[in-house]
Amino acid sequence: MASKDFSCTRCGNCCTGIKIQFVEKDLDLWVSKDRSDILENVLLGVQKKGSIFFITAAEYYAKETAGGDVILGAAGWYDSESDSRLAQCPFLKVGKDGEANCKIYSIRPQACRNFPLKQVDKGVSDRKIKQCPAL
Repeated sequence: MASKDFSCTRCGNCCTGIKIQFVEKDLDLWVSKDRSDILENVLLGVQKKGSIFFITAAEYYAKETAGGDVILGAAGWYDSESDSRLAQCPFLKVGKDGEANCKIYSIRPQACRNFPLKQVDKGVSDRKIKQCPAL
């Protein structure tokens, strides 16, 4: 387990090859800050009248009313241009110096804020922790 003395090396390993687990708090924050650029990159699983479908969080929140829709969960990062799920955070930018930078650091998802100190999904987290050079 990671200690509270963790010091990030900015390698970006934790931002790649992972399906992030968003929480409602993340979505609420991005809606309140009017961050449609983030919401457009989050794919949601939604159930309405017994049918399950996927839409972006931006599409979901742009509706006048959710009217009976139930968010089953966030399916991860999404790229609308290629219509595909992403294995890497779309807000991760690696500079010429090799350092990873988060373009949404101040409002990043809760899972990112907690890494590596609190882990929700042990199967994914254990693999990511082993790839972290700071641990």
